[in-house]
Amino acid sequence: MNKNVVIALFVAIIITNLLLSMNYLKKSTVIEGMESKSKQRLTRQSNQE
Repeated sequence: MNKNVVIALFVAIIITNLLLSMNYLKKSTVIEGMESKSKQRLTRQSNQE
């Protein structure tokens, strides 16, 4: 009985960490996309001047 509880908790922790890391990666890619868009805007503005 105790082994099953320990294994279940361990698996739950691993799944939680995977989900959190996936969410973190999504956020970082969104931030990178925003940065590249802002850089494109800056270069467009400087080219227009």
